[in-house]
Amino acid sequence: MAFQIEALRVPGVEEKALENIKINAARGLPQVPLHDYSLRRINVCGNGPSLKEIWPDNHHSEVVASLNGAWRALQENGVSSDYIIAYDPSPENVAWFKNAPKDTKYILGSRMDPAVFDLLQDHQVYIWHLLSDNERALKLSPLFGGGHTVGSAALNLLAGMGYNYFHLYGYDSCWSGNEHHAAPQEWAVEPPRPYSTNDGQTFMASPWMVGQVEQMLAQVLENTPDYTVKVHDKGMLAASLETNTLNVVYDLNVAPGSFDFMHSLFNVRHYMHENRWSKARVHFKAGSEKGFRPNELIQMSHAGKQRMLNKVVRPMLEMHGMEECEIPEHNRMEFSYSPAESLARYRATHHMPRFQPSREAMLWALENYSDGPIVITLRECTYWPQRNSDTFEWIKFARYIGDSKRVIFLRDTDCVGQPFEFETCDEASLDLHKRMALYRRASMCFFVMNGPASLAYYTQYIPYGVFLTSAPGYPCYSPEFLQRFIGIDPYGQFPWTNLKRQRLVYGDDDFEAIKKVYHGLTK
Repeated sequence: MAFQIEALRVPGVEEKALENIKINAARGLPQVPLHDYSLRRINVCGNGPSLKEIWPDNHHSEVVASLNGAWRALQENGVSSDYIIAYDPSPENVAWFKNAPKDTKYILGSRMDPAVFDLLQDHQVYIWHLLSDNERALKLSPLFGGGHTVGSAALNLLAGMGYNYFHLYGYDSCWSGNEHHAAPQEWAVEPPRPYSTNDGQTFMASPWMVGQVEQMLAQVLENTPDYTVKVHDKGMLAASLETNTLNVVYDLNVAPGSFDFMHSLFNVRHYMHENRWSKARVHFKAGSEKGFRPNELIQMSHAGKQRMLNKVVRPMLEMHGMEECEIPEHNRMEFSYSPAESLARYRATHHMPRFQPSREAMLWALENYSDGPIVITLRECTYWPQRNSDTFEWIKFARYIGDSKRVIFLRDTDCVGQPFEFETCDEASLDLHKRMALYRRASMCFFVMNGPASLAYYTQYIPYGVFLTSAPGYPCYSPEFLQRFIGIDPYGQFPWTNLKRQRLVYGDDDFEAIKKVYHGLTK
């Protein structure tokens, strides 16, 4: 998991926890099963008061995980739990597990009171370890962070198991009248105080509840590409997430509905990181020319523009963990589609936003392209044809390395299905998620500078060679343009570039140049 907040050190508690960890880690219990990416959606139920009124209505078909004693409140409403998760070392918590059902899996932190493990010795129990000083000192692994409550730690734990879409119930993080939990819990109760969200809503909450909200807001932000969170109650967490959601307007009257959307998304992600916005939604404002901007430089048909919007722009939104929305009323901003802003922000912060293809696409690529092929993306467009790939030279290169390495060509969308000398992958040409997943599996990706190249050069791990060819008459490859619009020094590289495996190449894509770049980046 990319972001894991360490647990807070509470005086007295950590000393007791250390004793528990030593005893429980020696039990030889199975570790939590990890990285099953066939998993996806899960209902996670905290023990907030709302759980008595709002619970998963899809529990017969979807997986349910209960935290601490929440399983008791669910059981009263006929909902069984597939998992029960806990880690608090307080001895009072043994009460949660008396008469606990046997037809569920218990995922228990090693710091829990040993009496809990003793009580559940005839149940299905898996052990996990919190990211904290004690567990690290004992060299236990894997470690899962998430702050000081099981509500936040459970998300990283379940994401490590493979889940990536969380429906949260009973995550109120506040009191409801005189109630603080759905299932009775009369120990370790801190009196509530009034707290207000950014939009002025006031909730009564104990200090630990406020801490959980702050922790969850940070966690949702940092794990945006890894998992999605939807809160189903109306407590303080749900209200805080909503007020901490940035609504972005992408105006198709002035901005292109093309791969350039990637630049705008990176500008959004940098702004979110710097200003601690937890989530973002995007509204696509229609342009005046049949939904797109007038006087478009690219002479593409309306059907082609619509296809680009649906097959490129919207999938990019998904890769960044964002959702599309109607015209928003609040927290509304517009962002430039110039990459120069992202480059400047990276130079200042060294923060690199992550994005990734869908789980389904990653599994598809793993099953079909685990051999690390060379992937050559061809530009074969009717507009600005001087920018197109020199297909003859690329075929010559493919013949040169074809006996020693699998070579796959990605044809332009309009060329899919046409006969070709080498292996092609039409699925990746037509599906952006699969294209990105294939690039991630490749041992080297080659491009002339075009839209798909942004899927590689906006990472530090996809190996690439991108050729900025002479393209006579095309204005956007000049050193002046690259410096002004993109923010790259003349004949320079992106500031985050891994020079051992990634390179912008200033020159035409002829066989000798391709071969030189290939050997220089794969040696």
